[in-house]
Amino acid sequence: MIKLKTNFEQRFEKILIPCFTGAGECSHDKTLDYKLYDTVYLQVHLPAVKPELVLLSQNGSSIVDFGNVCIGQTKKLELTLKSISEDPVSLSTSAFPHDGTFQKVNATRDLAPLGLHQMILEFTPRTKAKYYEVVEVRTKKSTLHLHLHGCGVEPSLVVSPDSGTLDLGHVMVGEILHGTFTLKNNSEIDLQYGISLLSEKSDVVQAFSGPSEIGNSNKSGILPFQCTPHTGNISSGQTQEITVKFNPDHKDSYKDVVIVNLLNQPQETRIEVRGQSWTGSMFVLEARDPAPSVTLHTLVPHIEDIAAEPEPEEMKGEFWVVFICSLSDPKQMFTETISIGNCRGAGVKLDALVSKDKAPKPSGDFAFDPLKADYGPLVKALTFNPQKGSVESCANVPVSFQFSPPKELAEVGSRLQFNTMLTLKGETTEQFRINFVAEIVK
Repeated sequence: MIKLKTNFEQRFEKILIPCFTGAGECSHDKTLDYKLYDTVYLQVHLPAVKPELVLLSQNGSSIVDFGNVCIGQTKKLELTLKSISEDPVSLSTSAFPHDGTFQKVNATRDLAPLGLHQMILEFTPRTKAKYYEVVEVRTKKSTLHLHLHGCGVEPSLVVSPDSGTLDLGHVMVGEILHGTFTLKNNSEIDLQYGISLLSEKSDVVQAFSGPSEIGNSNKSGILPFQCTPHTGNISSGQTQEITVKFNPDHKDSYKDVVIVNLLNQPQETRIEVRGQSWTGSMFVLEARDPAPSVTLHTLVPHIEDIAAEPEPEEMKGEFWVVFICSLSDPKQMFTETISIGNCRGAGVKLDALVSKDKAPKPSGDFAFDPLKADYGPLVKALTFNPQKGSVESCANVPVSFQFSPPKELAEVGSRLQFNTMLTLKGETTEQFRINFVAEIVK
C-alpha cells in the first residue's frame, strides 16, 4: 500500500472483451447458436486513477466472506480501510439490507490524510440460505465495492440416549453415582451449548411444570443431580460427553429434567434423569420401578379384616403381592414376580479412603421365611422360586411366587391373606414383611 501511495502512476489499461455473434432468431430459452470464428473482440481503454481509499484487511480482497453461520447467531468481521490521499477524505456507505442480515455496527467518519478507519460488519442469517450483498464505500472521487457473502445453516444436535431418559439406577445414601449422556454436533459449524436443570428454575416455573417432571429433593437443599460441563463448544462432527452426578441424602426416588440449549436458538432438548437411593445395599423393587411385571404395592390395600400382627422391632417396611385367581383357569397356578437388587459398588462414598482392611463381600443375600403352620393349607399352596439366594453387585435377581388356591378355600368372592418375612443381608441386615392377598374370582 505504501508503494501504491508513493509510486502510483496514472495510465491507461486495456481490456479485451470477446463478443460472440450468431445469425437467426433466439430459441425459446433465449439462446442463439454461434460459431467461434464469428467472434468479435472489443478492446476497451480505461484510465487508471489513483483511488482515495483502499482495503488493508482481507489481503486487499473486496470479497468479505462470513462463511457458515448458525441461524439466529451473529458473526462479526472487522475491516481496515486506509486513506491514501494527501487530503481529508469524507466517507459514506450505500444502504444495507433492510432485513438486518448484513449490518454495519459502527458509524463511518471522515479520515485525515493517510488515516485509518475500522469498519465492523456483522452477519445474522434468518433462514437456511446463501446470502450475497454488494455495499459501496464512497468518497468524493472513488468508490470501494465490498462483496458480502454468508451462508445460514441449521443447527443439528443429536442427544444419546435417543430415548430421552437416563436412568442412573440404584445407589446407597451417602454415595455418589455417575452416569453420562453424549451430545453430537451434526452441523457444518461449531455449536455452543448450555445445560440447566428444570429444578433450578423459579418456583413459578416448577409449579407449571407439574409434579411428574420434577421428583423429590434432598433435605440438605443441595440438588440431587448435577451436570458437568454445563457449558461448552462442540466442533462440527464432534461429540461431547456430559457427566451426570447423582448424590442423594436420604432414601427416596428422584428425578429431574436436564435442559440442553443452543446459543440464540429457541428450541431446546430435554432429557429426564432418574435415580433411586436406599439406606442399605439390598432392596426390593417396588411398583414404582417399571421392571417388575406384577402388582407390587407399598400402600396398604383396603382390606378391613386383616388380622393385626405385632411388628418386629427391626422390620424396615412391608410390601404387598396380589394374586388374581380365576377359578375358570384350568391350570389353577398363578404366578407373580418381584426383583431383589444389590447396589453395593454402584456408587463412590464421599469419605472414601484407602484402607488396608479386607474389602467387604460385594454380593448380598436374601431369604424368605416359610409360611407359619397356622396358615394350614396355604403353607403348601405358596411356592418361592428361589426361597433364598445371592445377588451380585449391581445386579437384580427375579423371585417368583407361585400360588395354587386350596380347593377347600377357593370360593368365588373370597379373599385369602397371609404373610411372611424377607431378610436382606448386605452392608446391613434388614427385614421386610411380604403380605400376600389372593382374590378368588370366576
